[in-house]
Amino acid sequence: MDNLVDRVAHYCTEHQLLKPGSTVIIGLSGGPDSVFLLHTLSHLSPSLQITVIAAHLDHGWRTESEQERQFCSTMAKGLNIPFEWSHAKDIRLTTEPKGSLEERGRLLRQTFFKNVQQQHNAQTIALAHHHDDQKETFFIRLIRGAGAAGLAGIHPKDGDYIHPLLCCTKQEILSFLQSKSIPYCEDPSNRETRFLRNKIRLIALPALRKCDNRFDHSIARTMTLLRETDDFIKDTTRQTLELISHFEGPVRLLNREQFGTLHPYLQQQVILQWLIESRCYFIPSKALIKEIARFLSNKKSIRHTLYARWSIIKQGKYARLETNED
Repeated sequence: MDNLVDRVAHYCTEHQLLKPGSTVIIGLSGGPDSVFLLHTLSHLSPSLQITVIAAHLDHGWRTESEQERQFCSTMAKGLNIPFEWSHAKDIRLTTEPKGSLEERGRLLRQTFFKNVQQQHNAQTIALAHHHDDQKETFFIRLIRGAGAAGLAGIHPKDGDYIHPLLCCTKQEILSFLQSKSIPYCEDPSNRETRFLRNKIRLIALPALRKCDNRFDHSIARTMTLLRETDDFIKDTTRQTLELISHFEGPVRLLNREQFGTLHPYLQQQVILQWLIESRCYFIPSKALIKEIARFLSNKKSIRHTLYARWSIIKQGKYARLETNED
């Protein structure tokens, strides 16, 4: 077996990305990264004891879209891998994105992959982000004002999503495919600088490397430190939530007096963790989290509605989350 495939296998084992007996959905665009991921996990599936499903979303944004879908279908069939696909126009989003076309595409893919995951009762969704994507992601999030969690970059495992190729560079992936004569699709839009990620990859990163030849090593070290910081913050947040709350049946009650003694940043992190653990299926904005913190600290109102479905109710010195259907 090739060294690069060996490295991916070791990375999956080291980070416990794939459990024996599990089913994994692979996001297959037809580009070199996802093609390499498909071939690698297909090759490793007997030894890792996993079932692989290929999933392709046809965005319909380019004239090559149908050809790429057919390419992905043929490749999956050749590897004896089940293939699922959908057209973007048939995907319903729960909320309409306000950002760029890239953001809309990301949300469409997430929704599609989740649908396929549920259909096949799969445990994980594998995406083909590689080592070079980390630096691009860092600067995208820096430009958009992310905190430590965002600047820490792509984690090996993020909820149901796994990233088995973070141990590989783009050049290693391309060299592997060339050496094995494995075909892939080339997306001409990857060379268009109207997209932020492309601007960073094609313009910003080469300029920074010219400024200092230690750039790649330095940025990797910075992201490692940020991941360690993020892990510490998450551990501290979980421990703090445990200390200032207790359960009454399935409901977690938050002690508002103890909450009020926390640093404002830790208050915000505790609120976010509280919402996540309570399975509030919406993404709270920074402004909403601050609003919740103010509500928990004041002595006036008793109920605070979060969107249409959820509310926070005060019970003396405690607060609880409930659905409005309760």
